[in-house]
Amino acid sequence: MEENIIRHALWSSWSKETAHLEVKESRNAINRTVWQCAVTSMLVQEILWGEIIKAEVPNYWYSHFWNKVDWKEIDFTSDQFTDWPPIFEEKKIYDLNRLMSNNNTNERYWILKKDFERFIKDYENIESEVSICRLCPKVSHFKHDSIYFWKNCSLLFIWEAPARGWWRITWKAWKNEKWKIIPSWRVLQKLLDLLDINLFDVTFTEAIKCFPQDRKILPEAMANCSPIMYKQIKLLDPNALITLWDHATRAFLWNEYKKFWDVVWKEFEVKVGEKIYKLFPIYHPSPISPKSYTWNVPIFNRLKEYI
Repeated sequence: MEENIIRHALWSSWSKETAHLEVKESRNAINRTVWQCAVTSMLVQEILWGEIIKAEVPNYWYSHFWNKVDWKEIDFTSDQFTDWPPIFEEKKIYDLNRLMSNNNTNERYWILKKDFERFIKDYENIESEVSICRLCPKVSHFKHDSIYFWKNCSLLFIWEAPARGWWRITWKAWKNEKWKIIPSWRVLQKLLDLLDINLFDVTFTEAIKCFPQDRKILPEAMANCSPIMYKQIKLLDPNALITLWDHATRAFLWNEYKKFWDVVWKEFEVKVGEKIYKLFPIYHPSPISPKSYTWNVPIFNRLKEYI
């Protein structure tokens, strides 16, 4: 299973029910990795095999667990160390059965496993729905999946629609056919630098799942694709949504505004399923527009509290 799909499945499956007993009621809803390491390492070993590693972390006053697979160390909960770099002592291979012997850890593991498997099943069902949909005329369909999974789980960027020859065909996000970063995405990287996030760690999808050959059908395509996009948001469960330009924003706000500049710079609350999400519309990061960087800076500064 692809590592970043595992990462997102874990992110969506972590909860207070899977957190360590000591922090169950006070867990950090923004940084979900906190106190999830033991059960996570158990599940990752089941999926990827390898070994579980345990170490004491004296500058955080607790133990930490992660995995080693094919000589590579993988730590899906390393983001919990936010105050200062962790110091690992007494590092050793740890037996899964010893973790399983703790009743509370065992119970939390089975909850995580159940929710993880539900994520994978729901993800496959959504992609199947995308692949067989034929509601819109004059669109080109793609074989690749419609979510670009990468390391960052806290923010979900939503573009308008796939470009004809972009990542859904080449699987090369952010780069052109010569493997050079597209100028617009260089601007986006400058904005992401404010959040200490690498462009190549960004997770995104599009509001419209197929390539519209005629832009006149965008409103119809948006209406047809919105139920699928809402399912994707419920599945990924990010801390915040960032919509790129007008049509992606209208997938949430519809006819609540006339001009895009009426809503950009503003923060919205949108309901998807039973949950309220923060929505931040941004200007397209075009290198030829003075708004692409300067006018987006205040938005990205506000995003710091959601990562």
